[in-house]
Amino acid sequence: MEEGPNEKSRDVAKTSGAALSHLDSQLVIGLHRLVQDLDRRTASVARAHGLTVPQFAVLEALLNKGPLPMGELREAVLSSDGTIPVVVRHLQGRGLVERRRDDRDARRSIVSLTTAGRELAEQVCPDNAAALEQSLAAWSREERSEVVRLVRAYRKGSR
Repeated sequence: MEEGPNEKSRDVAKTSGAALSHLDSQLVIGLHRLVQDLDRRTASVARAHGLTVPQFAVLEALLNKGPLPMGELREAVLSSDGTIPVVVRHLQGRGLVERRRDDRDARRSIVSLTTAGRELAEQVCPDNAAALEQSLAAWSREERSEVVRLVRAYRKGSR
């Protein structure tokens, strides 16, 4: 996170009644930029495999967790209610996933990978992991562990 000579923006935050300190502002902006960078890298990998980020997220979730009901798939990819059915339809149209009624509850649909979907996911997921690993290489393993600890503490405290 850069500390720049832009004192004017720091003063604006102070005089506008903003509750964030300069340090907190740097933290929030830095975290946002970090997430944006990681998202851009994932988007680049997904595009290289002919996928959108939401399509990649669905394939990755199904590869790692196995067949999932639509609601659990939505939660697994941190998506909104309306997005997942559209993404699943596009992936179905490409022959990458299939959707069937849950035998135990006909109101639910189960989504699973097809053979082609599994093959694609098995290519794109390692490529994405390598890209993210390269991004995170700026931190040592110990530093990554500390970031994980801090994120968990934040999430625990914000509930």
